[in-house]
Amino acid sequence: MTFSSDVREEVAHLSIDRACCRSTFLAAALRGAGSLHLTGGGHMHGEVDVGNHAVGRRLLVTLREEGAICGVRAYTPERLGASQRVLLVLSEDAASTAALQRAGVIDADGRPQPFVDEGLLQRSCCRVTALRGAFAVGGTVSPPGRAPLLELRTHDLAFANVLAKCAATMEIPLRVRERPRWAEVMTRHRGAVQDLLTVIGAESAALDVAEDD
Repeated sequence: MTFSSDVREEVAHLSIDRACCRSTFLAAALRGAGSLHLTGGGHMHGEVDVGNHAVGRRLLVTLREEGAICGVRAYTPERLGASQRVLLVLSEDAASTAALQRAGVIDADGRPQPFVDEGLLQRSCCRVTALRGAFAVGGTVSPPGRAPLLELRTHDLAFANVLAKCAATMEIPLRVRERPRWAEVMTRHRGAVQDLLTVIGAESAALDVAEDD
């Protein structure tokens, strides 16, 4: 496992006790590793594809706590050296659709929407959970001994800006960058890397980074 995988494993084992934080965690996961699919009859269902089994289990538990019905499939991509991944497929039932709506991924009419509900992140607990969820599904961090670099990828530029705002409230400066196929927030400052890892609950990784200074 890589250092980034170890961090994902560490944060995936942290419980999510509040309903508001469950919706925020799903919002971050769906905007970092999710996709929406239109099926027959105009129905929409969501999928989340992650590369860590612990993260997959955390997402499955969270989805079920939100009332969603979700199927799970482990698979190995057809490319050399690929590791096994986990695909979670939400049902098209009303409860699963409602979970997507609470996460702000679709509107009341079932249409995909950019992240506009910043009210979802007004609570400090949700700001932490948004950053934790973003790292769980789309985060990387350089291991000790390398130049510091932490990145959180998301499909949604608007959500990347929200993640940067969340970190800024904790005095952690993150830079937003838009790429052709994704957006990301990142930092190359060792202190910011250590602080963000501590905030999201990856305390062992934060200590490793600190000892490398």
